[in-house]
Amino acid sequence: MEESFVEESFVLERFAAKMAWEYQRKVMPQIRLAAFRDFGIRRVELSLGEYDPFGEHGDPEQLTDDVNKFGDELDAAEASGRITPKQSYDLLGASVIISGTSKADGKPIHVVAEVSIAICASDARRAAYLGSILSAVTEERTIAAVIGDSVAPSGRRLAERLGVAVSLIRPPK
Repeated sequence: MEESFVEESFVLERFAAKMAWEYQRKVMPQIRLAAFRDFGIRRVELSLGEYDPFGEHGDPEQLTDDVNKFGDELDAAEASGRITPKQSYDLLGASVIISGTSKADGKPIHVVAEVSIAICASDARRAAYLGSILSAVTEERTIAAVIGDSVAPSGRRLAERLGVAVSLIRPPK
């Protein structure tokens, strides 16, 4: 009986991960617009989060120079002790990381966001955690954010308390 439950849990977890990734893929253009509109980023140099964990939409071997440079920054942050290998792994699991320049002052700016259909408190908590890691990696201005088409009251309250930006986008068609 217990083995069946474990298998069912595994299948449901994989299904949920697939649905979350599909949602993120569909709203990626809106996420880029939110980076400009809500976070003041222009000249996007790096946009992670489009990697397909299921290998169905492209070749993950085709990494851009920006992605390789980001990997070098992660390695340097680990080597210097600013972050741990676990934190590096956690950061690479973020829904999206966007880097560019600030519209206001032209300085580098980074956004790490958790993307969810319905933003909840756990999304805000994870975004704050990932924001602290990305800030340690880049040592530049970093915004932790949650992005989705709705937000639960508890998610909004925790985001405000933790200093996590909330960006609402249109639901995908």
